[in-house]
Amino acid sequence: MIKYTLGQDMIFIILALIAALGLLSKHTITAISFFTISLLFVIFEHKIYDYVKSA
Repeated sequence: MIKYTLGQDMIFIILALIAALGLLSKHTITAISFFTISLLFVIFEHKIYDYVKSA
């Protein structure tokens, strides 16, 4: 299990909130891009955790 720090949690929350605000204001491209960035951030953190765990 990955232990996220407060900073990592805040980055994910900020990216997800920007995506939600983009949907509310009907900016589809902005919402999709920030949602994709937030998912890539989580995937990146998982890969870093696996790499450090295997070292």
